[in-house]
Amino acid sequence: MRTLLSEWRRLGELAALASGKLGDPVAESTTLISLGALQMAEGDTDAAIASLEQALRLKREIGDVHGEAIALLNLTLACQRADRLELALWHGDACLELVRQHGLTEMEPNVAIAIADINSLLHNYAKALDLAEAARTAWEKRGEREHAAWALDSQARACVGLGRPAEAVAHGNEAVAMFLNLGEFYHAAETLLLLGDVHESAGSIADARSSTERAVTLLVRLDHPMADQARDRLTELGRVPVT
Repeated sequence: MRTLLSEWRRLGELAALASGKLGDPVAESTTLISLGALQMAEGDTDAAIASLEQALRLKREIGDVHGEAIALLNLTLACQRADRLELALWHGDACLELVRQHGLTEMEPNVAIAIADINSLLHNYAKALDLAEAARTAWEKRGEREHAAWALDSQARACVGLGRPAEAVAHGNEAVAMFLNLGEFYHAAETLLLLGDVHESAGSIADARSSTERAVTLLVRLDHPMADQARDRLTELGRVPVT
């Protein structure tokens, strides 16, 4: 998979270069957005941010509002992955303002979830919860309830920060069920690990072990590098007495 991503990235770089030389800002900006996504997938966040900033500039120059919003959203995600959270939030807020101003309603829930997760990382839990709830409501109104799994996960994380563990567990369990139904096994495992921590903090060690064990099973099935870390976590929980 890594080799394939590298090959796609190389082709993307060549396409962006060719579009630039031809003086075609529409093709160049669109290619740069795709290139930035590939660079993110490879873990090269610095290169991704550079590509997406260039794409954003070009989209603004040609007046492509929808393309500008996509570039801003991807920049938000790239900056988050680079742990540049304040910059990520700045891009995310700009993106949300843009989609609302121009009526790009199909994008608004995705943007809201991205900003919600960043706000949780910055300990702005109440804001994160409001954004996640708004995204979930928007998806459900459009009959796209399957997307609500991501909103539920974000709600769970915000509730943890707000000291509302019962709500966190309820949202988390619902998110896990939906992720599994969608075949999103990695995301289900991530939420299960969160639930394990919540249960442990509440003193429910048996539940913490159960959630963590389910996460380990999924990660092993995926042959994911996080499996070893999850196994270590399960071993730690095995040493805690059940009361």
